[in-house]
Amino acid sequence: MRICDDRDGVLGVAKLVLARRGFLISWWWRVAPITMPFHWSIMLCYACIYKSKVVDEFPDKFIQPNNDPECEAWEDQTVGLFDCFYNPNQCLWALFCTPVLAAKNFHVAKVCGYWPSFCLMWTMYFSPLACISVVMHTMMATKLQRNLYHQSSCCWEFILSLCCMPCAVGRESMEVDHKAFTAVRCMFTVEQINSGMIDQIDALVDPNHTLKDRFCGPADASSRSCFGGDS
Repeated sequence: MRICDDRDGVLGVAKLVLARRGFLISWWWRVAPITMPFHWSIMLCYACIYKSKVVDEFPDKFIQPNNDPECEAWEDQTVGLFDCFYNPNQCLWALFCTPVLAAKNFHVAKVCGYWPSFCLMWTMYFSPLACISVVMHTMMATKLQRNLYHQSSCCWEFILSLCCMPCAVGRESMEVDHKAFTAVRCMFTVEQINSGMIDQIDALVDPNHTLKDRFCGPADASSRSCFGGDS
């Protein structure tokens, strides 16, 4: 009798959960047509400001497409999936402005344009269209990681997109910013890290994602040191 009572209790809880879930889904479909234009307008305005003040300020020279099918110059992925929680700026963008941050990542990493990426990722907010953003993020994130010279796979990126897309987008943002020698802080502050060496790095990076033989230290002649190449 005790087993039957427990089973009936579990079934009762399951029915209650399903009933509440059905109510939430029904409520969402009734409210979504009203809230969607308002949400879209706010997100679109923010995306425009973010592109002009942040995305357009990123240097265009440090990340290039990696189209080599036999590439072996892979690098270790040093940013963890949940590292964005230790970076308040990235965490806020990843949680509350996921389509905007993802569009920045794909644009800067030469994967897809800013506005197409933003529109595709924006569907994540509207079930059942969320599956579109999962699939598109999987495809573009795989290409993004390849352009950053990180080995990945569609299967792994699909799992990340399906289970924890904001965390994946936040990590990608930190990786892209690092590769682009750029730091971004709320609201729209963009700074080039190691600014004293950016011009020299520009001269050292070639289209094949390799550094030339020569590397020079600070511009101050008294402390200038060169490595490799001809002195």
